[in-house]
Amino acid sequence: GDRPCPDCQHIVVAPANRGNIFYTNRIGEQDVWRAMAQVQELYRIDENRVYIGGHSNGGNGTWFLTTRYPRLFAGGSVSAGEPLKHLLFENLGNMAILNRCGALDTGQPVNIIQWAESRLKQLGHPMDLRIFPEEGHGRKAPFDSAAWRAKNVRDPSPRRASHSCEWAAHGESYWFTIRRLADPHRL
Repeated sequence: GDRPCPDCQHIVVAPANRGNIFYTNRIGEQDVWRAMAQVQELYRIDENRVYIGGHSNGGNGTWFLTTRYPRLFAGGSVSAGEPLKHLLFENLGNMAILNRCGALDTGQPVNIIQWAESRLKQLGHPMDLRIFPEEGHGRKAPFDSAAWRAKNVRDPSPRRASHSCEWAAHGESYWFTIRRLADPHRL
């Protein structure tokens, strides 16, 4: 877009998720892309400073979209999101991930989040994990997201990238595209 916003430090876009259909299906995914496209039509957006984040179901969507479309985001901020359904962690090598969770959360137990942190660390992709000992699934502790965003800018042309996908539709990353998946049933 062409509308400058000299006083804007950031723009927040919050798709409502049509109730509880999840961001992990095509409808929820398309809602996010439409919302982002509308903002980009109205404002000049630095593509190296686009972040995604969410709480609970929005955290699930953050895991899903960052692992499928890593080239689009500088970082993902997850709060009480489920990482086990989104195991394409190798795609996060060039992205900052912040994960905030409550130690008392029974819906998204902290040990699962710690497992995700360990897996990302094994892959050489450290995650900034913040565990709040007095919190459950809700979010109460303050957090300076502007400072986190300021230190995490996307590299549009990383020297190295790897990408795994379940569908060719999720096969575009940085400078390469996966057009077709091999048939696992053929030798």
